[in-house]
Amino acid sequence: MSAIRDRLCEAISRANGIIDPRLAQKFLCIRTSTNSSVDLTVFKRFPQEEFECRVLMPKTSHIEILPNELELRHKDSDAHLHIGLDLFEILMRFTEGYQAGAEEQQGFVVDLVQFQNRLLNQRASELLLLEGGRELHRVRQQEGVITLIKEDWAQE
Repeated sequence: MSAIRDRLCEAISRANGIIDPRLAQKFLCIRTSTNSSVDLTVFKRFPQEEFECRVLMPKTSHIEILPNELELRHKDSDAHLHIGLDLFEILMRFTEGYQAGAEEQQGFVVDLVQFQNRLLNQRASELLLLEGGRELHRVRQQEGVITLIKEDWAQE
């Protein structure tokens, strides 16, 4: 299930505007804010290990059942996302560069937005600052020390 978890984390990161998959490797990234006047976008980064993915079994009295839903859960909070087939399909499209826009698909993305809002209330040890769409800065907090790491990922 860790491979599915990693793929779901990548999909959510891509849905939040992470274009370069290297930025989301081993992390789930959520856009916290965008300031167009200074051309700055801020993302919180959560290590994928903070999440677990499991199959949800339907509650029924039938003898034979097939699972039809996954759950992506943040281990340290109440943030969780129930993923049915339709949402799973949309998330997998995000990994291919798809952007949700059609009204009929917005209903599936509402649960994703609620999940992200719950995560944004959690502490993250690392932020990504994307300046001018090209210049990347990582801000990390470890043992009470805040460190700014400047990277130009567009040059790589």
